[in-house]
Amino acid sequence: MARALGLMLLLCCGDGSRATEPGRDERPAAADERAAEVAAPAAPDERLPVGPGFDPRLAIVRPDEHVGEERACDVAFAERVVEISGRERTRYSLRVVRRIAVQCAAPGAGGWADLVFVRERAPLAERIAAGTRVRVRVVAPDGGFAGYPVLEALAVDGRAPPLSEAAPGAEPEPAFDFGRAADPGVVGSVRRCAVDFAGRIERIDARMRRQHGYPDEARSRIAVKCRSEGGDAWIDLVFAAEEAPAALEVARGRTLSGRVLGSSGGYADRPVVRWSAP
Repeated sequence: MARALGLMLLLCCGDGSRATEPGRDERPAAADERAAEVAAPAAPDERLPVGPGFDPRLAIVRPDEHVGEERACDVAFAERVVEISGRERTRYSLRVVRRIAVQCAAPGAGGWADLVFVRERAPLAERIAAGTRVRVRVVAPDGGFAGYPVLEALAVDGRAPPLSEAAPGAEPEPAFDFGRAADPGVVGSVRRCAVDFAGRIERIDARMRRQHGYPDEARSRIAVKCRSEGGDAWIDLVFAAEEAPAALEVARGRTLSGRVLGSSGGYADRPVVRWSAP
């Protein structure tokens, strides 16, 4: 009788190894689900444009258009992961816990950015390497590490598409010697610069405007070394808002035109030259 009763209980209820306690949820904890979602490769976002990645320098020259956008950064170079704590967090509008300085590849040259991670996406930092495409949100045009634009990492979208290699910068043809910017008749005239070196694009803020006397319409600047028969000379090249996209084209081997606004007074007391259309 006891044997029959035991058999009935086994058939009815099983061996108890899969029993669930009342009120207990068999699903993984919510935190584990979020961690698994972040760690897993993200599917490409169809909203992002297909083709070359975002050039962070666009956020500098056209912040009104690009801040808040979701774009793709095709990582050409990534520095080490840096943990953020204490006072350093105050530079960001987000609750950032990690950052990486990255160079995003784009046609022409691309640019550097401060790629930041909030706590729930912190594990993504371990997957950032040259050749990956990262989905980002443009947070700020500057103010990040080394003054770089700030990009928030949202997901890793796999491998970056190949970018056709640009030809190495040509040896620039000599043009005007900006070491003679103080000569009579130079200030106010348009002169040609054969670019031998171009620094990074910087936004002009109120302090810089007061310090260097930039015109009110100047919004961004680049330190440029111009080659000429008389030697090399540096200029402080500035751009108005409507001219700002031209800053992305300033590179070694290119020749540009600019109106000389002053023979000195710019950054490092260099001549101030406003970019001019050819």
